[in-house]
Amino acid sequence: TKCRISRNTIKASYKLYINFMRGIGLLTYAIKGREYMPTSGQLVIANHPSLLDVVFLISAIRDSNCIVKDGLFKNPFTRPPIKAAKFIRNNSENLMEECVSSLQENAPLIIFPEGTRSNPGDQVKFQRGAANIIIASSCEVVPVIITCSPATLLKNQKWYQIPASPPHFELTFQPPIKFGVYASSEDPQCKVARRLTKDLETYFNQHPLLNSAS
Repeated sequence: TKCRISRNTIKASYKLYINFMRGIGLLTYAIKGREYMPTSGQLVIANHPSLLDVVFLISAIRDSNCIVKDGLFKNPFTRPPIKAAKFIRNNSENLMEECVSSLQENAPLIIFPEGTRSNPGDQVKFQRGAANIIIASSCEVVPVIITCSPATLLKNQKWYQIPASPPHFELTFQPPIKFGVYASSEDPQCKVARRLTKDLETYFNQHPLLNSAS
């Protein structure tokens, strides 16, 4: 379909971009846990240390969907491909329904629950959107731990403020997690989402890869 072709064209272009960056010595990267990489309607949840995180994830995951900033829909250069790929606008009135529908169509959905890039060494703090999607869709979750050393392309940092040595990115896919107990809970959804969000934060904040990187 046109949507799948568009997504995989974006995937290929992002892969070309990061390999070009690696080829000229501006960065290095490694992708680990490839056996856990999603191939169907799973929610990909990642921490967000750098501007390039989404580029790496889309370049790695086939036919993936993601939530993107509204500004990209207004840019004449980025609007056509992301509309063709049916990427989801972050301020859409039907954001939840679009996310659940995408998962039901068997497309992996990438989301950064922090909502913005995190500061090095800070504990991750998630918004409840990811938890609400999990509860509404009963989907599996594939966590991805992203590290970058030395830190680069941080929040409020200019693109030209680069570290003295090339940054090394590592994306480590983790085994899928099922959260059926939350989806079947009889408690009010706001309470369940709050509890699930706390559990997701704990998973990331206590993960050895993030503790060793901080």
